[in-house]
Amino acid sequence: MMSLDPDEEIFMLRYILKRLDVPAVIRWMVLIAWMGVFLIYLLQSEAHPVLSTGIPPGPYSPERDAFFSSVHLMAYIVTTLLWVWTLITMLPFTRALITTFIIVISMGFSTEVLQTLTPDRHFQLIDLAANSSGLMIGLIAFAGVYRWYHQPQPQPLG
Repeated sequence: MMSLDPDEEIFMLRYILKRLDVPAVIRWMVLIAWMGVFLIYLLQSEAHPVLSTGIPPGPYSPERDAFFSSVHLMAYIVTTLLWVWTLITMLPFTRALITTFIIVISMGFSTEVLQTLTPDRHFQLIDLAANSSGLMIGLIAFAGVYRWYHQPQPQPLG
């Protein structure tokens, strides 16, 4: 496998990120579609799911709980990234981050509370911690990549 030098890697990363710079209407469509599916997964019954998770129902175990919490973590990272990626088209950088924080933290708490309305789901602090951790990881990752991407590129001398 051929390895790239650091300048080529940076060029390729900037090229990929440029492809993610799509119009706001497309960002909103992606976000709305994701939120619809995501909320169904979060609020559906485990015994009678609307959308299959692919995980067979089973008794409580620490491993099963840890797996579900890791899914929460990853899903909230994606949710955070999609919200801030969408909001950045209409709000200044800092306000987009703060607004995303408020929306996603509220959603994380609300969905945990709403899960108590299903017969086989319940509020779990570990899931709330995973939701919050996913939110923070997503915000930090977006902020870091956004700041790096918008740095002025060094100009060659001469």
